[in-house]
Amino acid sequence: MKLNASTKIQVCNCRLPYFILLVFLLIENVQAVESDYTHITIETAQPTWQFLLDNLPSSNSELTIRPNERSFVRKIQPLLSQKKYVAVAHAFAERPLDDDSMALQLLRGQVFISLKKYSLAEQALTSVLRHNPDLASAHKSISLIYMVKQQFSLAQVHLSRAIELGAADAQVYGQLAYVNLQLENAWSAISGYQHALYLEPGNIQWQQGLLFALINTRANQQADALLNQMLNRNVENDALWLHRSQLRLQQNNYEGALLALELAMRMGDANVDNTRLAAQLHLQTGSASRAVVLLSKNIRGLPRDHNSRIFETIEETLGWLAYNKKWKFNDQLLKLCQTESVKFTPEQNARLNVFRAKSLIRQGALHDSEKRRKAETWLTQALRIDPLQGEALMTLADLFRGSDRINEAEMLYIRAQVLEPYEERALLSHAQLLIDKRQYLSALQKLRKVLIKNPGRLDLNANIQSLEQLIRYES
Repeated sequence: MKLNASTKIQVCNCRLPYFILLVFLLIENVQAVESDYTHITIETAQPTWQFLLDNLPSSNSELTIRPNERSFVRKIQPLLSQKKYVAVAHAFAERPLDDDSMALQLLRGQVFISLKKYSLAEQALTSVLRHNPDLASAHKSISLIYMVKQQFSLAQVHLSRAIELGAADAQVYGQLAYVNLQLENAWSAISGYQHALYLEPGNIQWQQGLLFALINTRANQQADALLNQMLNRNVENDALWLHRSQLRLQQNNYEGALLALELAMRMGDANVDNTRLAAQLHLQTGSASRAVVLLSKNIRGLPRDHNSRIFETIEETLGWLAYNKKWKFNDQLLKLCQTESVKFTPEQNARLNVFRAKSLIRQGALHDSEKRRKAETWLTQALRIDPLQGEALMTLADLFRGSDRINEAEMLYIRAQVLEPYEERALLSHAQLLIDKRQYLSALQKLRKVLIKNPGRLDLNANIQSLEQLIRYES
């Protein structure tokens, strides 16, 4: 199982801090008042974080309004109180940005962040920082925009600067750790999350981030210790069991990985790829029946546009079952695929037909006319769907050759020889057929062609010498 760290960032249900407005209303004695938080949800494949951007006011004396801005502040105060941020944005739209004080520009930027108007927010906050590059709250706010846009290098610069300016709270450390993780600097992310946890020891969000970073750096012992601690508090969290499974995979402990994955599924994880992985692990540990059950769930839940990774696992499983002569489970899986055939592409159904034919052949089709007829039907249908299906061409040719239908087999071998992945195999099978027909010179030409294309096939030298002797003897 590979964890995916690609991230989608959304700003949702924001509560805009209006500390600036409160400052304005004091007029005579400007005092900074603590703000609410702006909520940002960061959605990841594994796990899901929720960030809080803490826009604390600055005591910087430049965060004051001008006398001519007081009437505007009184106009937007009730709108802010009622969280009518669209109306506040309209009010700002009627004012040129350059006419605003830094205090209003900062508030403008925060309003537009809450409305997901990131370009306008960036303009306002960039203007603030141009006039006051040492304003920590502006650095923190603009870093949020760059996180949303996945411009993580820029976000990193502003978060680092915010810390330098004294805004070294848990949120900033946690956000910087997350950004470093996205920039594939997991070791720095570990340090950031550890700082955040030092300030907020019980924060599950930072624990999840630290765990993810530890897994990415393969610090398995530390990750195990942290994960045990988190599971003790929340044993029914399927995401944590998925992390346990990932750790066990990194340690090549497949049975442990499978146990954790099964527990995650039992607790609610329904991810198709996780189910697919569990099926593969069951095959590796020898439980064919459970693998088929899990793949059956995948197939029944497969969308009509199909999932190529699931089909790849189905093919691997069918191959494993056939090789190990698990015909009962092999036929069970093939039957389900046939029932759900509408969910596969025509090309995929053609490949499944080849598996059906091979299953019959391995179960004695060459000596059973009914099975041989069914196998031939499956292969013919496969080639009707995909005339360039090399495995179908070779399997049907071998079937014909075993049934003494030599000319039909020869034509199929010739067709397969033009397909690069099957060329060598088709040439060798054709050469054997020609030897059976005592056409030694033609067989010799086929073998020499294989050796030219693949000089590593030194094992063919003995066959070539034997054919050369036969040809000399007969001449």
